[in-house]
Amino acid sequence: MVLDIKTRLRIRGFWSQSTSRVREEIEPVRMASRKLGLVAKKELEKRQNLSRDERRGLKTGLIRASQAHRRHLRLLRSRMKEI
Repeated sequence: MVLDIKTRLRIRGFWSQSTSRVREEIEPVRMASRKLGLVAKKELEKRQNLSRDERRGLKTGLIRASQAHRRHLRLLRSRMKEI
């Protein structure tokens, strides 16, 4: 995979353009994982008297969101190593 200099600089974080390819790839996943986490946290704060099943469902949602975010970051790191 051959990339031009600007793309390599963007991926390594040295290019200050706001529309970098890395930001375009990271931001949607980051926002989605934050939304999932925030929704679950708000639900937990809103309703303190939860059943075990409800608590387990919220905890599962938080774990899935963080795992998806970590998975995406791992993918980006592996792409950076290729460059």
